[in-house]
Amino acid sequence: MIMNIYRVIDKNRVQFDFLVKERVENGFEEEVIALGGRIFCVPSPKKIGIYKYIKNQIAVMKENGPYEAVHSHVNYDSGISLLSAAIAGIKRRISHSHNTEFPESINVKIGKALIGIVATERLACGKEAGVALFGKRKFIVFPNAIDTSKYLPVSDEKEREIARELQIDKNTFNICHVGRFNVQKNHVFLIDVIAAFAEKTSDFKLYLLGEGELRITIEELVREKHLQDKIVFCGSVDNVSDYLHVVDCFVLPSNFEGLPVSLVEAQCAGLQCLVSEHITTEVDFKVGLLKYIPLDVNRWEEALYEVQRRNENSKEHGQLQVILERNYDIYRSVDSIYQYYGV
Repeated sequence: MIMNIYRVIDKNRVQFDFLVKERVENGFEEEVIALGGRIFCVPSPKKIGIYKYIKNQIAVMKENGPYEAVHSHVNYDSGISLLSAAIAGIKRRISHSHNTEFPESINVKIGKALIGIVATERLACGKEAGVALFGKRKFIVFPNAIDTSKYLPVSDEKEREIARELQIDKNTFNICHVGRFNVQKNHVFLIDVIAAFAEKTSDFKLYLLGEGELRITIEELVREKHLQDKIVFCGSVDNVSDYLHVVDCFVLPSNFEGLPVSLVEAQCAGLQCLVSEHITTEVDFKVGLLKYIPLDVNRWEEALYEVQRRNENSKEHGQLQVILERNYDIYRSVDSIYQYYGV
């Protein structure tokens, strides 16, 4: 979501620097640098302690500024970063909520309390995410907007061209998942679903887009279940839209979410989407593309088989109009960013 904004903002008007907790392979580093941004790294409090974490963040902000604003996207940990920004003398301090559920712990409570004290603006990807982090405090819903021109359906000829480039067989039922390999995205459950689905049909492929700390674990699970020929690990890719143009179904069985950008993109592409009941209904365009399913393997396997059996192509469902009405188009929503940053 941040990169979607960064790609289209007027760089003569505002420039981004990025403060991260760790360097990530196959991340956005090269693109950020090419666009004129800088990347600074301060290891997490778990690695260096809370005092050093705050001290180092303050140093980055003071030594590389002056900054008009700090826009923090680390949910309840935003309290610490925005406290650092306040000490560094930065006047605009924005906390942005991206999840609808947070653990009940002392760290979460402290983080929320700090946000209440030091944040000058509160944003959220949806209403549920805002309430989850900010409680009764006022916040603004800032939709996870996308560049719609990349995701709207393409011609049949273009689809075939993309499929050839990605080596995807259009005569096979192709399923796609986009997300980091972590507990939130629930890959273990998804592999169990695919194992059950494979007992009913062999004519399918699952494409997993993303990286993460649990990737090796999931690869081992796939080998244990002898699904290597049915599941493709694509890694972190910069052409998600290409995959969405040529697959037949999108799946997102997350344990929890905020308002996932991937579902905005998948609906924009006109894909049938099977999603966990834990995902907010705010993301549903109400054009018949989303089906919410409890996290039950049999229910998911049956839903996949139904999509495969129907093999419907839902390209024409008026999703573009919904995207525009709900401010999911990045070129419309980016104007708000200038106001939040005071530029």
